[in-house]
Amino acid sequence: MLSRSNLKAQEKKVKEADAFVDGADSKVSRTVGRPKQKGEKREPVTVSLTKSEAQQFDKIHKRLNVISYSKDEDFSLDRSSFIRAIAERCENMSDEELWKWFNYDK
Repeated sequence: MLSRSNLKAQEKKVKEADAFVDGADSKVSRTVGRPKQKGEKREPVTVSLTKSEAQQFDKIHKRLNVISYSKDEDFSLDRSSFIRAIAERCENMSDEELWKWFNYDK
């Protein structure tokens, strides 16, 4: 069993080692997606799609990227920004517009 002073000394060494490791983390991080908005919690969410559904979904934003390039517009969508764009657009629609958009072929 360690004496109280030896235990405190050991805890101090562990804290110093942790601080050293934390200090070694790179200050430059390659963040993915848009910057965090004020008051927003960034928690990853999983959406369950089959492989074929994910491929179909990815074709849409890739197709939009090709269209924007052909029209000399400079924007690039990835899966996350595409989902955000759809969510923002739907959020700003009235109930009638949203229902009409959702039932476009029925």
